[in-house]
Amino acid sequence: MAETSEKELSMLPPSAPTTSYYPPRERKIHDSEVTFEEYYFYAQRTREEQLLLDAPQWQWLTVFTSRKKPVDEVQGGDHHSGPSHGQAVTDEEWVNASRAFRTASWGAVFYLITTDILGPFAVPFAIGTLGYGPGIGIFTAFGIVSVYSGYLLWKVFMGIDSHEFPARNYGDLAFRSWGTTARHIVNVLQAVALLLILGQIRTLRSFGWLANFGFWLNILAIFVSMGATAHNPPNFSISTLGSVGSAIDPTSIMPDANGNYPPIMTSAGLPTTNLIGAINGLLSGVLAFAGLQLFIEFMAEMRRPHDFLKGMFVAQAVIYTAYVVYGSFMYYYQGQYTFNPAYLGVSNYGWQTAGNTLTLLSGLIAAALYGNIGIKVFYNNVLVDIFKAPLITSKGGKIFYAAIVPVWWSIAFVIAAAIPAYIYFVSIISAAALLNLSYTIPPWIALGFDIRKNTMGTFDPALGRTSRGLTGIKRYIVGFWSGGVFQVSINIWHSLLFLASLALSGLGLYASIEGFIEAFEIPQVNSFTCRSPLNLGT
Repeated sequence: MAETSEKELSMLPPSAPTTSYYPPRERKIHDSEVTFEEYYFYAQRTREEQLLLDAPQWQWLTVFTSRKKPVDEVQGGDHHSGPSHGQAVTDEEWVNASRAFRTASWGAVFYLITTDILGPFAVPFAIGTLGYGPGIGIFTAFGIVSVYSGYLLWKVFMGIDSHEFPARNYGDLAFRSWGTTARHIVNVLQAVALLLILGQIRTLRSFGWLANFGFWLNILAIFVSMGATAHNPPNFSISTLGSVGSAIDPTSIMPDANGNYPPIMTSAGLPTTNLIGAINGLLSGVLAFAGLQLFIEFMAEMRRPHDFLKGMFVAQAVIYTAYVVYGSFMYYYQGQYTFNPAYLGVSNYGWQTAGNTLTLLSGLIAAALYGNIGIKVFYNNVLVDIFKAPLITSKGGKIFYAAIVPVWWSIAFVIAAAIPAYIYFVSIISAAALLNLSYTIPPWIALGFDIRKNTMGTFDPALGRTSRGLTGIKRYIVGFWSGGVFQVSINIWHSLLFLASLALSGLGLYASIEGFIEAFEIPQVNSFTCRSPLNLGT
């Protein structure tokens, strides 16, 4: 909507219409003409309404059913539906459709976050490459920053999401804080991060019970591998394929002339001067808490997004505890032979199989979650926006969506299976996409949101007009230094956090690429063979 000055508003005739010229239901999906003031106005009205709602009950019996009772007995579609697609939708139906979409409780969000993020089987490797002190310190620091980043995303979401203009994904926050180019950047990073996955669930409402099951599978796998490790020696023969020693000091895992391997060693401090090995371990710590790019989808389906912080805090506390306890325990028993993933570092084949089975099941559940988000991001932001594909809520869209799922799977499998040194490939993805999505972009989005909020004009819903004095680059300069000493300090802090995370991303890319090159100098086995990489003697 075009901006209007105070002078122009005062010249409007008294008989001006009492409704918006272009109501939200008639706008394009990502309409750059919608002003920040309009987003903010409707967001505050939606937040006030949601505060009056009772929070959905967290009933553990819903684990065994995917049926969900809608918030209201209404029939609603996706917020992309509207007159521009040939459907006559009233303002009330538009808002009710958004209400019906929001059903999740904070308990469901807890399981979704833990299913999304909880993956402790690389943690022992990370702690081993850094030592107990630096390793636990790194996980503590990234845990705190990830919680802070989650808070920032929640804060921005609460300020720009509404029934009239729902925020459905990460790119929506970037778009409403910085503009169209920012949305494309975030969508590309998210698509890259979510490519190595699979999935065909079109909404998260039926995913809560599955996420619950995946969480407990992960917990069971943790205890099984801990018990097996405490009663079995390390798997010495595969240590060259991805152990702590192979990353920081290959001589520490080499057998002598009699075939005897060096004794297990652990370190309280940094165990190596090998910068590349240490940074790759650090990147595993980054990856351990990565997953914030999915938080927007979780909030978008909550009946009361105010409760998101509760679910996030509890989930992150559980995740952090599991990481530190599991990582330290496994490193204590396996030392430099600690493998990534950790459950394969046990010498007993039966326990390896048990770990593989449990993590395969939980991994498939997490992959389905990633696939759900990843394919939706690709479908809505590429196929619908650019190639005018049918909406995902339409009959044609559902058929088309189902058709591209196996293509997505196939691409993901070929990429993952063709790369033998997968640990370094994960490090590259972590440094390029996951680190930025989890630590670089949240303060950047929050900075843009605060700048626009600090220079915000007024919005008149009756006329659909925005009144604002500042525009263009001047608005961003003034907005950065507005809001008082505390707000300016926050803006400076977010700028520094953004730059520091960006620098860490560059350092991580350097270390992971160097490690990747080094790994390819040793003959590796990929998935396009009939021989397991663990069967070195066949």
